[in-house]
Formats: sequence, structure tokens, C-alpha cells
Amino acid sequence: MNQETKNCQNCHNDFVIEPDDFSFYEKMKVPAPTWCYNCRFQRRGAFRNQMNLYSVKCGLCEKPTLAMYPPNSPFPVYCQSCWWSDNWDPLTYGKDYDFSRPFFVQYHELLERTPRLALSNKNAVNSEYCNYTVNNKNCYLCFSTGHSEDCLYCGPNMTKNKSCINCAMLYNSEQCYSSVDCDKCYATHYGQNSENCLNSAFLFNCRNVQDCLGCVNLRNKKYCIFNEQFTKEEYEQKLKDYNLGSHKNLLKFQEQFQVFLRSQMHRFMQSINSMDVSGDNILNSKNCKMCFSTNNSENCKYSYVINGAHDCYDVSGVYPMAELSYDSFSIVESSRVRFNLAAISGCVDLQYTDSCASTKHAFGSISLRNKQYCILNKQYAKEEYEELVPKIIQQMMDVPYADSKGRVYKYGEFFPPEFSPFGYNDTLAQEFFPKTIDEIKNQGWRWQEPIERELNITIKTEEVPDDIADTTDDILQATIECAHKKQCNESCTGAFKILAFELAFYRQQGIALPRICVKCRAFERIKRRNPLKLWKRTCNKCEKAIETSYSPDRPEIIYCESCYQQEVV
Repeated sequence: MNQETKNCQNCHNDFVIEPDDFSFYEKMKVPAPTWCYNCRFQRRGAFRNQMNLYSVKCGLCEKPTLAMYPPNSPFPVYCQSCWWSDNWDPLTYGKDYDFSRPFFVQYHELLERTPRLALSNKNAVNSEYCNYTVNNKNCYLCFSTGHSEDCLYCGPNMTKNKSCINCAMLYNSEQCYSSVDCDKCYATHYGQNSENCLNSAFLFNCRNVQDCLGCVNLRNKKYCIFNEQFTKEEYEQKLKDYNLGSHKNLLKFQEQFQVFLRSQMHRFMQSINSMDVSGDNILNSKNCKMCFSTNNSENCKYSYVINGAHDCYDVSGVYPMAELSYDSFSIVESSRVRFNLAAISGCVDLQYTDSCASTKHAFGSISLRNKQYCILNKQYAKEEYEELVPKIIQQMMDVPYADSKGRVYKYGEFFPPEFSPFGYNDTLAQEFFPKTIDEIKNQGWRWQEPIERELNITIKTEEVPDDIADTTDDILQATIECAHKKQCNESCTGAFKILAFELAFYRQQGIALPRICVKCRAFERIKRRNPLKLWKRTCNKCEKAIETSYSPDRPEIIYCESCYQQEVV
């Protein structure tokens, strides 16, 4: 089929469907999308709350538990032990399919009565305040994080780290602070896109450097500041003079580093050991287009945070394997899932399901475990199921759901965002596509009113000690005002505390105390990364045509891969 230009139902901008896209949709037996790539990701993201935790009562054992769902949720919320137990059966919530009513209306009714898993926090040891995590020990307020220990305020997408604070997209690292997209680093603070670095700070795209400060594109260096070589003694003296343990000095250095960073060449995309790829932060992958934060994947497109995905389009949160899947979020060792949320532990052939584990051949179902051939949580015989599903798909085409803005949902569309169990402002969508309360409500989507808490602020932002060296243990009893004062659009909590482990880390590493709350820090980390979007540009050196996540109006100097390697390696 030829290339086709469509107009997005949501943003009303044109987008292109390529011939290979049509081939994939035909293979998956789904129609072509009516929303553009960014709006499709936004729609999926509106169903994922990673960072917001609420105190609720388990709907089964009635014990207090932490949950990703707010207390006013219409459905029961079960603690982890109850949800995974045999003390309840999700099939008791099943209903016959009504061919006179839109599918999405019937699904929403099922959503509002079926119990949900409070948190996804598997094999947690002293790490109760975490979500979408596995095999963590002594971690606190970490999200989308696995196999880590003694970490605070980290996420998303952290794996095999120890004693790290305020980091994201960090792997195999230890004692790092505020670093993003780094691997195998030790005591590296404010690093980005760097690997195998030690005792350094403010690095960008560096490899195998040690004791360096404010450096860009360095390889195998020691004792450099702003890419200038110094002796060990000169470096240590200058490091003392900068004194980044002072918040005022830190802000001044950050400004200097940003000026220096803009003056240096930037690689048009971050890609290692990959072939025929486009997007950013791609590792060990092949034929992945418009993919971001991608690892060990092949033949994928329009995807974000995927590890071990093969032949997938529009998937996000793949840990560690997904095959032949489309427009879905959170896929763990599953295949042939379409329009799904949280398909885990060997799911096969799911359509329009949520939070299903070890389930095969299900349509429009929620919270199933070890089930097969279910529609709206009702069990069918194999032959009856296979006869009903095509009829339901046809009925979805003939009797579509339309939202308040006239967006039409036939078969092939992901769930309408207004059906999300979360307020838009509590979700991943707000992190990448931030909106005000008026903008969210104008779209017909939900806004989650924040739970008002008595903050009892004891230290104003301007009263926080400037230098970590002058900070006493009294700070551990203080409630510190967030500098944003709830005036930002980042789910600001208005205040925060400093933990004993955290204070010891800041003192040991010579890091000034933060001035913004944990939520605002998470949004700050996201802002440091390029958007999940590509623009056509030309290399600033050879003028070769490139696709890059650096928009044309940005000031950075962008090099194609060949020119970059000639200059750096």
C-alpha cells in the first residue's frame, strides 16, 4: 500500500502512515490509527500513574495499604497479597456482551466494579513506598525501578543500582545523584548520556572519564574541567574553589555548564551497537524506527522504554520481552497483545484487557489470572469465544463510542482517556504533555484533585542552609518549603523532608541540599531529556540530512554520526 497522510482526531495535525506501517497493521489484523504518534503515546500514558501513592483500605482484608489509586476510586482496591490470592474470583464480575451498546461503555462499567491491584511492587524488601518495581531492597519513593538497593526518589527506568538519589534511566551504577541516561557510573552527579565514569559531575556524553567536571564528549580522560586538562593538584584545588556543596555556587556552575554545553557539538542521536534505527537512546537494536529508550529490540516502531521487543508498534514499558504487540503499555514476557495495559507473565492473544497475568485469549477483561477464553470477565468455551470475538469487533465498527469532543472510538483505538482510573495530572501523560486543569477538563478528561495535607512548614526555601558543610542534624526534623510553592504544573507537594540516609549521602558527596520537592525533581529530570519526537535537520558540519530529537529552533550544534565520530573518537 502507498504512503498515506491522515489528520489526527485529537490534535488535528497531519501525520503520515508509511507502507511498512500498513504491512504491520495487516499482519496484526487491525485498522490504521486515527491518532498521530504523539497523541497515541499521550493516550496510553493517561492510564499509567507511576509516582503518586495514596493510603487506602484493602477492599478484601480491610487492612490499610498503599495504592496507586486514590481513595475515591469506584472499584475495590486490593492489597498485593489479597489480589494474588485465591480468596476471590475475577470471573464473578463478568457480564454477557450486549450487542446493542458500544463496547467501550460496557468495558467502562466492568472497570468500575472489578477489583484492582493496589501496587505493582514485586519481591520488595523494606521498599513499600514504590510502584512498578521488582526485586528492590531499602528503596523509597522509587518508580519503574528494579534490582536496586538503598535508592531514594529514583525513576523511571532504573535497573541494578545502589545508593543513588534523584536519578532516572540509570543502570549498573552506584552513589550517583541527579544523573540521567547513564550506565556503569560511580559517584557521578548531574551526568547525562555517559558511561563508565567515576568521581565526576556535570558530564554530557562522556565515556571512561574520572575526576572530571563540566565536560562534554570526553573519552578516557582524567582531571579535566570544561574539557581543559589540569594536573591532579590543580584539579583538586579548582574543585575546592568551585565548592559545589554551596547551593549558590551550584546554581552559578549550572549556568556556566549550560553555556559550555551549547557551544559543543551534539550527536544527532544516542545509539550504541544498533543498525537501521531512528529515535534516541537506542542500544543493541535493529530496524527500530521512532523508538526511544530502546534496548535489545528488533523491527519496532513508535515505541518508548522497550527491552527485548520484537515486531511491535506503539508499545511502552516492555520488561523484558514482547512480540507481535500493538498500542499497549506494560508488557512482561507476553505476545500478541493489542490495546492492553499490564499484560504480565506469559500472556498471549489479549485485546482490550487490563492487569491480566498468565492469561490467554481474552477480550475486554480486567484483573484475570490464569484464565483463557474470556470476554468482559465471562468464561467461554474455545469455540464460542472464537465465534464471538469477530462479531464484537464488527459491532465496534458499526456501533462506535464517541466522546464529548466527537472523537470516535471504533475497533483499533486504545481506551478513551476519560475512562482512565487516574486523573490526567497523576499520570505519565502529564510528565510528557503537561496540561493545566482547564486544559484537561476542556478535553473531557479527568482531573485528580490533590489531597490537601497540613504541611506545617518549618523552614522556608530561602532559610535552607546554603552549604552542606554548614547543615546540622536539625534539618532532619524540618519540613522544608518547596521553592515552587505549588505554583508549577508538576504535581508539587509544596514541602519535603530530608532523611538521615539522604543527609549522610549529601555530606559524603559534597552535594547541596535540594530546594524543590520530590515530585518537582522528577519532572525536572524528564525536562533534561529531549522530547519523544523527531525533526528533519542537516548536520552542522557536512550538511547531510538527519532526523533528530533536537528541534531546528534549538541552539545546539548537531553532528551526524560520521562527523561526530571523526571529532570525538
